Amino acid sequence: MTAAFAPLTWVAVALLEGSFYQCAVSGSARLAPYLCKGRDPNCNATLPQAPCNKQKVEMQEILSQLKAQSQVFGWILIAAVIILLLLVKSVTRCFSPVSYLQLKFWEIYWEKEKQILQNQAAENATQLAEENVRCFFECSKPKECNTPSSKDWQEISALYTFNPKNQFYSMLHKYVSREEMSGSVRSVEGDAVIPALGFVDDMSMTNTHEL
Repeated sequence: MTAAFAPLTWVAVALLEGSFYQCAVSGSARLAPYLCKGRDPNCNATLPQAPCNKQKVEMQEILSQLKAQSQVFGWILIAAVIILLLLVKSVTRCFSPVSYLQLKFWEIYWEKEKQILQNQAAENATQLAEENVRCFFECSKPKECNTPSSKDWQEISALYTFNPKNQFYSMLHKYVSREEMSGSVRSVEGDAVIPALGFVDDMSMTNTHEL
């Protein structure tokens, strides 16, 4: 649903502006009889040129009519998207496996974990970069710098699944709480993907220069 928001917004803005709708409808042979009803007999032939021939009064009237229709469709689309978002949010909250207060706590935890992870990643990346640059200019061997392996990053980047028996607030939380340090955080029996907890998977990190 989130992925469709941007293109729908673009379509709504285009409809409110009206130009695309005017060009599309004025070139339609099926709609020409409706638009030219009661007008000049040559209207059907000149209608496709209406967007480029705005000086004629008759063409201006048709373009104004098309723009009004386009704006109506644009507002209908905006209203439909808003209503759909409200319905989806309401339904997902109704089927949430946790209470409202726990969900609010979860969101606070997620924001804090994301912020701390970004800061810690920036700090560690800076230390590693400084050490490598220093060794390059001094022609020396770098000191050992502990960083997560590719497997570790893959583990905490996996799709979050909820399990009522073991409630973890993120994949990072699940990863550090595993019984064995060499163990995996792969899904087990009872794990489920919950739409209401979809925000947990949005653990994106900004560039270091933005931190």
